[in-house]
Amino acid sequence: TILTSVRMFMANVGGLAVGMGLPIVVKLFDPSETSDLSSSDSAWFITMTIYGLVGLALLIFCFTQCRERVVMDKSETENVKVSDLWLEFVRNKPLRILAFFFITAFAMMAIGNSAGAYYINYNLSGTAGELSIFMGLGSIPAFIFMPMIPAIKRKVGKKGMFYIFLITAIIGMAMLYVISMVDSLKEHMMLVYIAQFVKSTGVIVATGYMWALVPEVISYGEYTHGRRISGIVNALTGIFYKAGMALGGVVPGLVLAFVDFNKDAAQQTLFAQQGILWLVAVIPAILLLLAMFIISKYDLDDERIDQINKEIEMKHNNQ
Repeated sequence: TILTSVRMFMANVGGLAVGMGLPIVVKLFDPSETSDLSSSDSAWFITMTIYGLVGLALLIFCFTQCRERVVMDKSETENVKVSDLWLEFVRNKPLRILAFFFITAFAMMAIGNSAGAYYINYNLSGTAGELSIFMGLGSIPAFIFMPMIPAIKRKVGKKGMFYIFLITAIIGMAMLYVISMVDSLKEHMMLVYIAQFVKSTGVIVATGYMWALVPEVISYGEYTHGRRISGIVNALTGIFYKAGMALGGVVPGLVLAFVDFNKDAAQQTLFAQQGILWLVAVIPAILLLLAMFIISKYDLDDERIDQINKEIEMKHNNQ
């Protein structure tokens, strides 16, 4: 839990650099006073190229600084097969539950994040500065709540924490929906910021803590069939994480096409604005409700995990 909290705290430093920094960088390459947030293709291309190169440099740095401290010998690696991915998924029920939670959670985040610029630009007629604040609020709650996760989990338990923060996120999305539907409210950006902060608080804590469950399903696998195949489990979670992101990348395009969104129009139709609002609030809220149902089936509570780890440790000591 502590390692996950630190990990997600730092991940949101990167998220803040994207959320708040991206609109500012875009405007640097498209300073026209008359342009809106999406008017210059070249500005977006240059900005994403810069972010891509910086990201590549950070990944290369991470790779060069990593040291493989636990190395399997040849006899052990010969027993690892690609088919182990499927076998582990079939026989490890907690892993299957976590996998579907990953798909749902990351689809929700991808959909909501991709719609943020459309929402500020077309539903609220906002500026690049307002988009910067709105997207930045998607990461700022991490710096407040991620350090508190271990204490919160001790108080309400694993599932209780998931339920509390998933519901918090849904409340924030409901606030965004109501504010956007009432003309007298959507003129007040502070209300939009508050709703975004509430939504992001729930999303960040719930989706951040799910990574702490990965070692649990690894231990469960070792407990049930005697093999601690951490690499395979992490490979599977990576597959489902990417599947969720891919699903979240497809849905916005389909919805925008359905509502006849016109990228060349400065003012979108009411139906197109409604479609953008579906992407910001309605569809993510539905996915969060599904995520709550999925995580309710996860039955590895702290007491059971402690017992599993003790039995694994006893087995290793006896060997």
